[in-house]
Amino acid sequence: MMKLQQSLSVTAILVVAALVQKLVLADDAAHRFCDAAHRFCELWSAKEYEFDLVAVTDDTSYGYGREEDMALVRAFRKLGHKATRISIQDDDFDWTSTKMVVIRSAWDKYQYYEDYVKFQQDMNEIAILMNPLKIIQWQADKAKYLGQLTDAGIKTIETVSVARENLKEWTIEGIQEKLGCEDIIMKPALGNAGLSVTRYPEDGDDYFEDTFRSIMREEDKALFQCFQKQVETKGERGIVFVGGEVSHGIMKQPAEGKYMVNPSFGAEWSIYEPSPEEVSFAKNVASKVQDIVGETPAYLRVDVITDNDDSLALMELAAGTADLWISRQNGAADLFAQYLDRYLREREAECEMEVQEVI
Repeated sequence: MMKLQQSLSVTAILVVAALVQKLVLADDAAHRFCDAAHRFCELWSAKEYEFDLVAVTDDTSYGYGREEDMALVRAFRKLGHKATRISIQDDDFDWTSTKMVVIRSAWDKYQYYEDYVKFQQDMNEIAILMNPLKIIQWQADKAKYLGQLTDAGIKTIETVSVARENLKEWTIEGIQEKLGCEDIIMKPALGNAGLSVTRYPEDGDDYFEDTFRSIMREEDKALFQCFQKQVETKGERGIVFVGGEVSHGIMKQPAEGKYMVNPSFGAEWSIYEPSPEEVSFAKNVASKVQDIVGETPAYLRVDVITDNDDSLALMELAAGTADLWISRQNGAADLFAQYLDRYLREREAECEMEVQEVI
């Protein structure tokens, strides 16, 4: 991160120098300009950019995520923009050299989560971050967003959240009683790719307890849900949104005899045409997300299952390092790039108006 900090310092000096040199500001106008919600307009008005967009990966996902990330990069280049793909851990890259930063295949983020969160915050100060920071932060707390969406009328999988501070208040039997089932799933609140997901009693007392201790050491919260038996046969269906519109669906089918829907556990993913009922359900979820957060996600994956009541239910959302499969669905990368292009142009137009107001 040293390169970023140095770049920020240099950029700040350049910004101030350029503003002093170019503009004679009245006190109230200066206040209005510097109090803008985002520093992007300040930077945009004072420098030349090398890139319009950077798709963000990380070192461990660099090879695996290349096809997905480059589909977006190539589609954005076709619109006349300069775009590239860079790892979060690339200390030599000047992150102030791009207008837009799109979080993509940084799938190993939980191995460096504090740095990942700081990266988001830093990027939000110097560029257009996609998804917007408030959306990424909101969807990172699974227990919170599931609760809010439930309150908003969305059917979700009932979840018991056990935090470190109230650990003594819960027993396995108490959780089972609260959920109304004996066959339960435990997962970390910040889980990724099915890591540390455990089934009780199937996985056994010792493994379950060891995994629970591990989650409590690394995080401060574990989530418990009833095992949803139809996932084994009907899979999990992801409905992908770009700019608020449905793009395509993804079928995530566990391996035979398994329940995990992540490829690392043998699950198979394929492009899928969601049913009208699934599309309607997912659109309702996306609408509620927009109402709660106050912004339209640039991209969103709504993961839907058929629950134990034989009804559609929300399993989870993905709006950060979401695997969208845009490289496998015809036109999806172009749709994503076109939305980002419109967003960037609108933001630049706003910056132009803001600068004109100051002059």
